[in-house]
Amino acid sequence: MGNVQSLKNKMDELHSCVRYLQEFRQISLMSYTETWLDGSVADNCVSIDRFKLVRGDRDLNLAEKQKGGGVCLYVNEQWCHPNNVTVKHSCTTNVEILAVGLRPYYLPREFSHVIHLTVYVPNRNVAKDAAVELCSTLQDLEIAHPNSFIVVDGDFNHAHCTLKNNIGNYYQHVQCCTRGQATLDLCYSNVKEAYSAKPITKLGKSDHNMILLQPKYRPIIQRQKPKLLTVKHWSSEAIDELQASLDLTDWEVFIESTQSIDELTQTVADYINFCVDCVVPAKRIKVYPNNKPWITKEVKSIINKKKQIFGQGDMENLKSVQKELDKILRREKDLYRRKIEKHFTENNMKHVWAGIRMMSGYSNDTSKNSRLPSTSTIYANELNVFYNRFDCHDFSGENKELHEILSNRMYFKPFLVVTADEVSHEFSRLNPSKAAGPDGLQPRVQKYCSNQLANVFAFIFNLSFRSQTVPALWKRSCIIPVPKKSNISCMNDLRPVALTSVAMKTCERLALKLLKSNVGK
Repeated sequence: MGNVQSLKNKMDELHSCVRYLQEFRQISLMSYTETWLDGSVADNCVSIDRFKLVRGDRDLNLAEKQKGGGVCLYVNEQWCHPNNVTVKHSCTTNVEILAVGLRPYYLPREFSHVIHLTVYVPNRNVAKDAAVELCSTLQDLEIAHPNSFIVVDGDFNHAHCTLKNNIGNYYQHVQCCTRGQATLDLCYSNVKEAYSAKPITKLGKSDHNMILLQPKYRPIIQRQKPKLLTVKHWSSEAIDELQASLDLTDWEVFIESTQSIDELTQTVADYINFCVDCVVPAKRIKVYPNNKPWITKEVKSIINKKKQIFGQGDMENLKSVQKELDKILRREKDLYRRKIEKHFTENNMKHVWAGIRMMSGYSNDTSKNSRLPSTSTIYANELNVFYNRFDCHDFSGENKELHEILSNRMYFKPFLVVTADEVSHEFSRLNPSKAAGPDGLQPRVQKYCSNQLANVFAFIFNLSFRSQTVPALWKRSCIIPVPKKSNISCMNDLRPVALTSVAMKTCERLALKLLKSNVGK
């Protein structure tokens, strides 16, 4: 970027720089102010090979001065295709703005596209008014394109014409002098530490130094550290062993040794979790944020083998391992492609849209970029009070009266009886990927061991129906506060998601089925 003070008579030097200097040849954008171009200068007079020219000549009908001014932007075609460039130019007596929308070949997933604004303030006396007009333009662009990366650079001509006092979420990257001992050429962006600036030689006889802006920004996916997770390895052998251990369990011991339904429910849940911990092996895995879905365990083992052979210096084995790696990668990619195509052929739109969001990097989940204001016990208690503010009424008296009424109606009891086969059928329909409730019983366990757990849970369900009592463990729920938006200002900005017992949900479905079948009788 820089103030060139007439671009037409400096094209020979600029052509030479682009042809012989690497920092010019590989540059993405060149932003120039005071081009002094008008309608009499054709585009081919100021064009550069492999660069698309975007001009913003001064509008003589709106500008105070009839000569000078003008801005332009050169877009490297190897960085952004010319068809992916949109232009919007405005010129007033206070400021000249050339806004260009860009969709380069590569862009971090957190940005939808790039909006570049080349700005020239012709007179320092109108610097404050120019800053107000520029901020108004930026606000309109932010509203229209909230996920874009916005860059504003150019000759601001005075220290008072800054965005710092008018708009707060922009950061200035040029700290070196651009004209004598003054810094008149500035660069702002809506990302902190996006660029590092260094001065380079002037172009021709211009009195402004050129500024080279080199990117410092690292994408979020590169800044995230790999996570170490402890997961259960649900192999077929582990499931068979868990089923065998539950088959050998004498559930009558639990029924006879407990005094109440609450104690029975808690004891059975703890025993099942104990069996899972003893039988199903746990392992620690490292999850990388940039893992591709076709990078499987087999592919990682071949990659590690390749690294080991390379360290040994065995070039012959390295070639054979590389061929094996290419073959496995092609196979895994083909399997993943068939999996994606299967979602389309089977009309599984949930997985189709999940794949599209993953490939495009789009996410409307604000909770990923949100953080709770505090994680202390005091704040958790405040959340509990806030979420339970509607449950302050004491219903104990009403529940006692209802219990007496239901006890006197003997016809209400007989049809609320479930069998072990019905419980086993409902357990087999559970989604194994759902979260567990306060009892810690995973739906995966109840699904895979539906036959082994059907008898004891059928007894608990029937006992609950006969005694007209819900176990205390099933009344609890784990409240997960999910942010509704990125900036959390009050507790109402957190949506409570309750995780309840899967066994209780199954009991409710069975009771509902029985009630529906008898409601018309």
